[in-house]
Amino acid sequence: MPSLAAQPVELAWPVKSLSSLKSIRAQAPGGSAKRRATWVRLVKAGAGRAAAGFSSGYIDFAAYRLPDSGGRAQQGLFYIHLDGSEERLTAAQGDAPSGLSTGKFRTFFGFCQPTFNTLFLASLSNTPPATNEVLWRGIGASGDEVLRKGTEIDASELPGALVARIVRFWAVGAEQSVIQVLLKGRGVTAANRSALILQQEDGEFLVLMRSGTPAPGFGSNAITVGVMQRIDVNPVTGAYAILGTIRGVAGNANQVLWAGRVGLGDDSLKRHLRLPGPRLRKGDTYTSNGTDRGVIRSISLNPAPDPTGAGGRGLGQVIGPNDHIIVTLTTNRRVRELIKVEP
Repeated sequence: MPSLAAQPVELAWPVKSLSSLKSIRAQAPGGSAKRRATWVRLVKAGAGRAAAGFSSGYIDFAAYRLPDSGGRAQQGLFYIHLDGSEERLTAAQGDAPSGLSTGKFRTFFGFCQPTFNTLFLASLSNTPPATNEVLWRGIGASGDEVLRKGTEIDASELPGALVARIVRFWAVGAEQSVIQVLLKGRGVTAANRSALILQQEDGEFLVLMRSGTPAPGFGSNAITVGVMQRIDVNPVTGAYAILGTIRGVAGNANQVLWAGRVGLGDDSLKRHLRLPGPRLRKGDTYTSNGTDRGVIRSISLNPAPDPTGAGGRGLGQVIGPNDHIIVTLTTNRRVRELIKVEP
């Protein structure tokens, strides 16, 4: 593994308050006070990312590093302990992931880290466009594939439906991942190509929700999921919320807030307990501390999604530590009210 000490490293770092700064003098990760310091260049604000685990004490970050063998700088993912006691390269351009017959990591798009193992999305070199992206978990090329572009998610439940694009992803604990994908293949249309799936501890996938399929909690095949407008996941508890539309109903009742928790049940007989259920619906009446009786005209869910697609990175989320969901309601009296929904 290339040493991190005394190497020029260009960090991708969000430094809006330091945007006029060209460079700073810094100690290379792993270098002692006696070792030569290196120049760390701050690139334009917002270009970089960092992710901290909620229980591990580690921080992941992206940077460019020069290999020991020389040559051009390579993009890499690194982690460092909060107390500085440990630093390590997680993955780098040119690494060949174990278990894949072809392809090497080419570009890292986004990453998150709720525990020690980093979950990251990367493109692959020397691979056909249909399969050239992979969601990977673990340290280096010896980690595990979570999901790859072109994969058939469930041969029995969704035969012929392949992953066309990985849109967003959240790591939940050490072994679960919630992933929003777009599908392609047999039986896939514009109306049913969006899905939210769970990779369980056993590696199998559970479809939590899919557009164009019967809407959870309504007991009718005629009422289907329209568009999943907003999604948020608590990476600590596994609670998730979905705001979306439904088809087959009147326009004044066609928006629903669903919620669920992927930590419920198990990977086999009780996994249905992880599926979402409706919590609020457009057209419902409700009562709060500020409203005696109101009719819901619209529901807003406002998480702060990361542009890379990685969730649970420390940006704003709408699900609290006790799994309450914060939503904004607009009522029939044109009043907007911020409320807390029970899990």
